Amino acid sequence: MFISHLGLAPRMTSVEALNERRRLTITVYAYSKNHVLKIFIHA
Repeated sequence: MFISHLGLAPRMTSVEALNERRRLTITVYAYSKNHVLKIFIHA
C-alpha cells in the first residue's frame, strides 16, 4: 500500500511523509501495547 502510494506520488511533500510515518508509528505502538497486554493476560 505504501509502495503503491509512493509510485503514484513520487514527489510526496515532507508533511505527507511525516503524517504517514506518524500514523505508522502510532499503529505499531498500539499493536505492540495490545500484544504485551495479551501476553500478560495469558501468562
